[in-house]
Amino acid sequence: MSESSEESGAMEFPREGCAYCDPNEEEACPYHCERVVVTERDLISTGVRDALSRMTQMQLNFGANPVTRVVCSECKFVYDKTLPTECKIHDGAHKAKLTCGSASVNFNGVLLRGVGAGIQSIGGEKLRYIRARRNDPSAILKFAESVVKMVNDEMGHFEGDLWAKIKHPKVKGTKTEHFQVFVALVGNYPAAVLIAEPIAKAGAYIRTYKNGDDGPYTEDVSTTLVVTDVNMCVDRVWVHKKYRRGAFHGVHFARILLDLARKHFVDNYIMPKSEVAFSKPTELGYKFACDYFTGTFDKVFPGQNVKMLVNSAEAPHESLNQSVSSAT
Repeated sequence: MSESSEESGAMEFPREGCAYCDPNEEEACPYHCERVVVTERDLISTGVRDALSRMTQMQLNFGANPVTRVVCSECKFVYDKTLPTECKIHDGAHKAKLTCGSASVNFNGVLLRGVGAGIQSIGGEKLRYIRARRNDPSAILKFAESVVKMVNDEMGHFEGDLWAKIKHPKVKGTKTEHFQVFVALVGNYPAAVLIAEPIAKAGAYIRTYKNGDDGPYTEDVSTTLVVTDVNMCVDRVWVHKKYRRGAFHGVHFARILLDLARKHFVDNYIMPKSEVAFSKPTELGYKFACDYFTGTFDKVFPGQNVKMLVNSAEAPHESLNQSVSSAT
């Protein structure tokens, strides 16, 4: 908390009001209930976004009943479901976090059209597809950063400065932007995200299952079956669980975003599928790629049954023996 407890109207709520932890234990409470300062302004429901920017979790514990205290599975907000005021505060916090502030952002300059995109209305919801890159307005960049952070919470840490410049992988002596972020919006909610970066070389991805397609597997990236005219690597692709597998009116967001990335990643050039690689894929990511690239590499590597390419910067790497989940 950055505000002083001496600020006018401020109140302190001691840790011992928490229903989840023992105040006598040294270990920190997982719900961040340590002493917080809440100002009168924080208690106004219309100021939820201001309040969120000043503290990790707002909890008003006046002898709260642990039975009715719940943790939202999506926004992780802790509140008492029997108290209308706390439910109202949660509603505002929930919407602010899951929309990543999109309601206040003007996307007109970054809207993508074509390949199934453009502004559409399906089932009463407005669909928009946007791309964020380093020279876009700050509001666009902050929105994209918030979306990527949300994805990180589910898929793990994202490595790399989104808006940095890097050495161009193909043009010696020049620099280029590192990442581009493609987002699908349903209403004001990010439904899917694709993060792409430029590369110059990719190898055939080899995955061998030990006990059937859903069991443990080993994986590797070939250093002999290599493509050098590849242009784009999909660092990660994520679809919100409620929109996966065409659940929203048959719309396949991952496929649309990848089509859009191929069309817009390099200006004035529609990239063929054979010039696209992935970062090391997760289980469902692998299945998505196999479906998307069906037959693409049959002519590139005749008789090799290559299903997809992986960025050669990740090869050779230590073979893994694992079964993992995905967010696609």
